[in-house]
Amino acid sequence: MTRKIVLYRLKPEACGNALSTNQLWAAEAFDNLKNIIPQITRLETGINQNRLDWSSDFSIFVEFTSWEAIEIFDNHRAVRKAYEFMDKISCEQRLVEFFV
Repeated sequence: MTRKIVLYRLKPEACGNALSTNQLWAAEAFDNLKNIIPQITRLETGINQNRLDWSSDFSIFVEFTSWEAIEIFDNHRAVRKAYEFMDKISCEQRLVEFFV
């Protein structure tokens, strides 16, 4: 089993929306992937409630059946579209992928 965690720091305003609106749109985009990609065994999104200077604003946690499933996920059209949106609204991204 493998896991992927991505933390995003978002721009205060992007794509004509406030940070809180973009957090909700990001959550919806990633939450919908659970029903599209069968290799996902677990997917959670998080909207940060803590406003410390060093905290992230949004996170995704995804669990997969295998390492190959991460590659399938990353190359899926719906995921690419979600990543493109995140590139527009984020100013920083951190990633970790690991075996369990």
